[in-house]
Amino acid sequence: MNAPLEDLRRWILDLRSQDIEGTEFLSRIEARRAHYNRVLEDLGGLEIPQDMEAEVQDELLAGRRGIQGFLEALGTLCEWERSRASEDLDRALALATQANSLLNQAVSMNWRTFQTYQESAEEFLAQVGYEAPS
Repeated sequence: MNAPLEDLRRWILDLRSQDIEGTEFLSRIEARRAHYNRVLEDLGGLEIPQDMEAEVQDELLAGRRGIQGFLEALGTLCEWERSRASEDLDRALALATQANSLLNQAVSMNWRTFQTYQESAEEFLAQVGYEAPS
């Protein structure tokens, strides 16, 4: 899952090549910031069954940290748009890269959790004599 990071890189190139203006760049940043804030809000409202809390805690933490990292990167990109200082851009890209890594970690953990539950369900169904349709 690299789309969020690639979006930021593309927007930076678009701004540098003057395919978009600073106002469009900042508009994209604000739209993405609003999206990530909604996701964080939704994560806060998730109702997780008690028997699953321990298993998904790490993936939710990694996901939250990834989203918060992207929010920090977006803020730094706004600073870069005003300053055009290379250190602001370098910092923003480093933050976004780290955030992207955390999101990928969360997705990977989520996939493993899903596979574990699926395998357990299939094993249980086989034990009770259920045969999956072919």
